[in-house]
Parts: sequence; C-alpha cells; structure tokens
Amino acid sequence: MKIGIIGLGNIGTALYKGMKKANFEQKLINVCDKSLDEDAKKLFRNNQLIEKPREIIKKVDILFLCIRTEQVYEFLRKNNSLFTDKHIIVFMSAGIKLSIILKILKPTHRQNVIRVVSNINLASCNAYTFVYKSKKADLSVFEQVMSIFNNLGVAESVHSEDKLDMYSLLSGCVPALLGLFLESIIDSGIEVGIKNRNASKIVKYITSSSIKTMEQEKINSHELLRRASTPGGLVAKALDEISKTQFKNVINSWLPKIFYSIKNEKE
Repeated sequence: MKIGIIGLGNIGTALYKGMKKANFEQKLINVCDKSLDEDAKKLFRNNQLIEKPREIIKKVDILFLCIRTEQVYEFLRKNNSLFTDKHIIVFMSAGIKLSIILKILKPTHRQNVIRVVSNINLASCNAYTFVYKSKKADLSVFEQVMSIFNNLGVAESVHSEDKLDMYSLLSGCVPALLGLFLESIIDSGIEVGIKNRNASKIVKYITSSSIKTMEQEKINSHELLRRASTPGGLVAKALDEISKTQFKNVINSWLPKIFYSIKNEKE
C-alpha cells in the first residue's frame, strides 16, 4: 500500500517518524509540505518529497491529511476531482466536521473516509490514537487504518464525533501539559544548583518510573499522591502551597473551555 502524508507539522512529522521506526517500507511513503525548510527536508529521502499535493494524491492509495483545520475544506474543494473510489483518506486535523467533508467529496468516495485524533507520541510508536468511522465508511477501510495505528501504539475506535472531540483533549493536550509541568520542575532543580542535563535526566526518569509504578501497583493518581507525600512533611507542605495557586482548578477549567470552543466552531 502506497502511503502519502500531506502536512509535515508536529503530527505529520511524528506520523512519518513512527512509520519509519515501525519499519514501514520507506519507498512506499511520500510526503508533501511546501513550507519545509532545508533542515527539515533532511529527514526525508529526496524521492519521498513531492512538491505538489495533486501529484502525491495521484501516487498513493492511502492519504493522511495533517494540515491545519482551517485549510482542510479548501484543500478538498481544490483537489476533490483527483480522488478516486480507491483512495482511503484519513483526516488528522482537530475540530473538523465529517458531515461537511462528506458533502464536499463525491458520493463514491465517502465510504473511504476516516477521522483520527492522535499526538506526537506517534514518533516513538507510543501514541494513544482514537479512530472514528462514520456510518458510510467501509469496515475493511476502517480495519486497515486501525492496523496502521496499532503499529504506532494503541488505537481505540470511537462511535461518534462528539466522543472523538472529547478524547482529542486528552490525546492532544496531555503531552503539552506534561511538557509544561516537567519544564517547571526541571527549572526548579536548576534553580537550586543541579546542572540542566542532570535535572532533565532525573525528572524524565522519575516521571516514567512513577507511571510504571501506577501500572504495576494498579493504583490511581490520587493514591500515588498519597504514597509520595508524608503528612506534615516537606512534600506535603509544598503540595499545599501549590494547591493555593489554584493549579488544579486552572487545568480543570481549561480543558473544557477548549472542548466547547471546538464544538461551537464546528456547529
């Protein structure tokens, strides 16, 4: 199966890296992004880079669209005539609405359309990916897409776009929030005199091992918090200070705001 990726931002590049790591046949993968600089182009073989989207559409069997949400509908209107009933089209942009996409596409193409929400962990083949199949989509097409993403981590099917958008908050936002949180802890370590490289290594290792402890001990985050802090101890006091900043409340309110803004845009 010949694979095409259009849009090499964070998700498109992570998808390509994951496919490479998972030993997808490189000669069967083509990519397209007119905005790539020379350094970014070094990631790909020369014969993989296709300059024009219309050329990559003609070459591939399955197309992953990783372009910005606001570009999707215009892209389809310009290139709709190039799609055949053999193409599988996978939309990886957040906030789009499949019902609108299906109206733009020819009726014969609607059975080959899938929506996917994933994250940058595709690059390490550790992504948690959510896959939505509309009622019009062919089951065999859906299974092919599920198989690809199961090779890049874990793929879970969802049965409505509303659920897909809900899950997109976790899939897309958690890596960013985690990055912000880790950066804050690393900076704190540097502030007290730990070298940058050591602070980063220690924090990443402890974060990873803490998650493994949760899995192996079968405990939730609240129990991890309890076990990691002694009542009246320094950690407990630090957590009490953090709670006064409304840190948790900010996160709790921020994610729903994103969800409802996406939902309102789609409606």
